[in-house]
Amino acid sequence: MRKITEEDLANTAGITLKGYKVEGVRIKRGEFSDSDNYGIILGRSPEGCYVTWQFHYEENEDISIYWGHYFMEDRETALRDFNSRDLSDAMKLKSDIRSLDNDTKNIEKISVQLTNSIYDRLHTLAAEFTISIELLINIAIKRLMDDVDFMRNLRVGKIEKIELE
Repeated sequence: MRKITEEDLANTAGITLKGYKVEGVRIKRGEFSDSDNYGIILGRSPEGCYVTWQFHYEENEDISIYWGHYFMEDRETALRDFNSRDLSDAMKLKSDIRSLDNDTKNIEKISVQLTNSIYDRLHTLAAEFTISIELLINIAIKRLMDDVDFMRNLRVGKIEKIELE
């Protein structure tokens, strides 16, 4: 067993293992010194069924896959599992947000506690639309603040005129 590299990930993406085409592959996150010796694979069968496996490279460069989670045709749940199956509950509940002001010189780091379901949905959306979780969080917060401003303005009778067609 050896450390997995970015080149390994690139070479593994798109190959077929046990009848499943590798749609996603990443290095396992973890707090142990050998965590980067392991990875997570998302595979899809020709029939449209999904699996996630843990894997590592053998000394002879063969890929050893094991601990499969099978999802039939439920891609969303498979993606959620792919993005989070190596995280402990403590890691799942913490995410960092960076807030940039207009001149981009001052960065404030804020720590936010997320529920497991919100965390899982963010990872699924990020993977589905290929955008960062940080961007999704900032969009959601901006939308929340805009809604709060709208309700405050509505309460005091300050309403923008909307032309109806």
